[in-house]
Amino acid sequence: MKIFSLRTARACRLIAAALAIAAGLGADAAEPVAAPKRLTTVVSVDGIYSPDGRKIAFASNRLGNDPETLAVWLMDADGKNPHPLTAGKVNDEMPAISPDGRRLAFMSNRDGNLEIYVMNLDGSDTVRLTNHPANDIHPQWTPDGTEVIFNSSRDTKEPNGAEVFEIYAVKPDGTGFRQITHDGAVSTYAAMSPDGQKIVYRKLTAGNSEVFVCNADGSGEANLTNGPAFDGWPAWSPDSKRIVFASNRGSPADVYEIFVMNSDGSNPMALTDLKARSTAPVFSPDGRTILFTRGGKGFAELFTIPAP
Repeated sequence: MKIFSLRTARACRLIAAALAIAAGLGADAAEPVAAPKRLTTVVSVDGIYSPDGRKIAFASNRLGNDPETLAVWLMDADGKNPHPLTAGKVNDEMPAISPDGRRLAFMSNRDGNLEIYVMNLDGSDTVRLTNHPANDIHPQWTPDGTEVIFNSSRDTKEPNGAEVFEIYAVKPDGTGFRQITHDGAVSTYAAMSPDGQKIVYRKLTAGNSEVFVCNADGSGEANLTNGPAFDGWPAWSPDSKRIVFASNRGSPADVYEIFVMNSDGSNPMALTDLKARSTAPVFSPDGRTILFTRGGKGFAELFTIPAP
């Protein structure tokens, strides 16, 4: 009888959460979907899946345990068989695997300041895509693989000298450079939707971070989150219908949880309740799993949870 009661109570909670989500009651209405699964035990950040879902590229300092020296690594999707793709006394971060699974874009300060580079997935034939005194950061491939979207502070200085980041694109051979946004703000973590119609990004507005979308050409900007919390690190679901992101809403300023919402900003739902710094979430290619970085004092590791 006791087992039946526990199962009944749990079932009632799940049904109530599902009804709350369907009613659009937001993040406070639903329970986290599951306990996270830990993939790494050494400092690891910025995880992203290969297009076939079999590999994860990430950045780690496991070669030297220096927080200022990160390398790009590749491992199996279950966390096994990690091996480095880059090495050296530099920071190689934010890997992004091309749609054909053959190349990897990343940002690095190996030539003095942050620039965008592309290499083969085995770490060979590194090519520098950008070359500018300003910082070029956060590369992401377009769905057709013809361009790499990134954020840059080039030629965008406010009167007080503060950096302003816009969204740009460049072909993987370093040609065809173009600017997508021109709004004079700090817009970072830009990514094009899998259907190629929209770009999601994090933008500072009125001193706060919010999630925005615009059309692929930079027009039609829309604010999806609008509140006192810090909302950032947005990423698309494979069907372009949902956006996963991190936020400190309802938490202390240094505590971030993983959330998911519809692509129009409706029905935000909390997926974690870890009371830690959980950031940089991404969907797996089949949409069943969400990979994210969980950080704290002295550690940062990769975890997964089932997607709702």
